[in-house]
Amino acid sequence: MATPRVTWDEDKEDENRRRHGIGFREAIEALQDPLARSELDPWHPTGEARWNTTGLSRLGACSG
Repeated sequence: MATPRVTWDEDKEDENRRRHGIGFREAIEALQDPLARSELDPWHPTGEARWNTTGLSRLGACSG
């Protein structure tokens, strides 16, 4: 499977690192973990489908 191209806002990455302790590059690795598990988020209030995914990066971080 091809790896999708990902771009992001550096300020948002800084905020994510402060809030969750993980940068986007490492989060992408966790999302690409072949053993990652995804579940539909039943608590997301906007009505759009949102998913929670947990996987491991090379450094052992999880993404959710």
